[in-house]
Amino acid sequence: MEIKPLLKRYIQFYKLYEKAKDESELKTLILNDDTIDKDMVFYDLVREDGSGLNGAFFSYGEAIACQAYLSRQRYTNRWSNPTLKEENRFTIIEISLSMILKEQERLSGLFSRMKHINPYNEDDINNEMPEHYEVKVLWDFGHHFEPRYIYHDGKDFISSTHKDAKLPWSIDNGYTTMIDDEGNYGVVYNAGGYHDIKLEIVLEFEYFFADGNDSENNGLVSVQKQKKQTDNYKEFTCEIIDLKTKEVYSKSALTTSLDGDNFIIVDQNRYMQYVKIDTKDRKIEAVSKKYKTILNPIHYAPKPVQDRDTHLWGYIDNRCQELISPKFKNFGSFNSSYAIIKEDDKEFVIDLKGDVIIEPKDEIIHYDELFFIRVDKKWAVYKGSKIYIDFIDTQKKIEKLKKEKNLKDEELFEYLKKSYCTQTGYMWLNANTPEEILLRFAIVGKKRELHKRMHQLPLKEYIKLYDTFTTDKDLREAGLWGKKVKIKDAKVGNIGWNYPASASLYDMSKELPVDGFGVALEELELLKDD
Repeated sequence: MEIKPLLKRYIQFYKLYEKAKDESELKTLILNDDTIDKDMVFYDLVREDGSGLNGAFFSYGEAIACQAYLSRQRYTNRWSNPTLKEENRFTIIEISLSMILKEQERLSGLFSRMKHINPYNEDDINNEMPEHYEVKVLWDFGHHFEPRYIYHDGKDFISSTHKDAKLPWSIDNGYTTMIDDEGNYGVVYNAGGYHDIKLEIVLEFEYFFADGNDSENNGLVSVQKQKKQTDNYKEFTCEIIDLKTKEVYSKSALTTSLDGDNFIIVDQNRYMQYVKIDTKDRKIEAVSKKYKTILNPIHYAPKPVQDRDTHLWGYIDNRCQELISPKFKNFGSFNSSYAIIKEDDKEFVIDLKGDVIIEPKDEIIHYDELFFIRVDKKWAVYKGSKIYIDFIDTQKKIEKLKKEKNLKDEELFEYLKKSYCTQTGYMWLNANTPEEILLRFAIVGKKRELHKRMHQLPLKEYIKLYDTFTTDKDLREAGLWGKKVKIKDAKVGNIGWNYPASASLYDMSKELPVDGFGVALEELELLKDD
């Protein structure tokens, strides 16, 4: 790509962007500027159905890089049946500046694009840059979809075009996966600091697909040289490359399974293994045994695994060790150390040991650290294996409420939702049914009843009303965070701590943190609010 005319266009429009407060003012400035060709060509991406991104790419290379990024093949892990997502298909079209000015959405796209143009030094470009200077433009769309870019002429990175920085934008230390202006992926390494930038290309731009998935700075990246044509996600594989040693750890890794220093490999029989890399000694540290299926929701552990012979489900950890041997007909994702599993139309809860802590019920919903339990038409709230709020006939409450407030069925949910937000001060509520909201009302009511006893009991007795008392969340649950207390020597402080102090510093069965220091419970007197 010839870089000089592109940078001149950037300068021309950046000057207008500096003056414009919004799209409307930008439009006026462009129309009144006789030096701007109103028929100059920009580019946009259009889907198969004819709808466009309403983008305004300054060069064909920009459009190609964005097309490659958006069209990158991915798969969706749908737990029980992971499948490949349909590939996004985009066509690059030419649009004139006059077209952009006539359509508000396109004008907004141009204004947004101009936010990410850098203030290039016009004299450097006119006087120091050769007229026909061919360079490779390397793009990174991973940062909030902002098109960050650098230039490379085959030998060096071009850094003299920015008036006050070494590159058009600051680049983080370590590795960054980027796209060139032909739509190929590669990796760039910054050996300097955030501003003292020292770049090199460590993985040439010759890949159809490359993705570190936040793993680049462990030195790992997954790549494909050619597009895979397959309908079976287990055949959608790639190479895992160590960018520091250039070693290929696997040529049959499940694409997009790379997560930090772990990934999944698939053998010829389509059995799967979980692999952990020692990123310090740059070697494979552990490999799990073979399973029929390993499900890998990124950043979640434990991972559900399916036995090759029995087809039962268990769980492994990130070190490839089996936490729970396969013994369940189905699986569920772990949340707050618990997972809900459904078998034979009943649901039950297991802990990290695989022990069943809540026996099969008609329906179970995980809410925060509690569980909503339905048996027949009644609902209860459990905390772990214990009943927190006993069974309530929610249907009876609903019918009574509808009659009292003269509500139709379709009005009830919105009424409850609005009432809950008003009473609790929440701005929004993530609930799916009236029953869930009624149970949350019951929880709020129970907390308020407990809080009434806050000043009726010594602190040591008050915290015994709660099942656990080990974290800052427990302090907030009990309404104690930030409360004023008097210490025996008459000093007054506030319950809580500041960074870098943490709950691990305190044994809150014996003491509470006051202004970051542990004080024995017997020495504390809770003061009433002013």
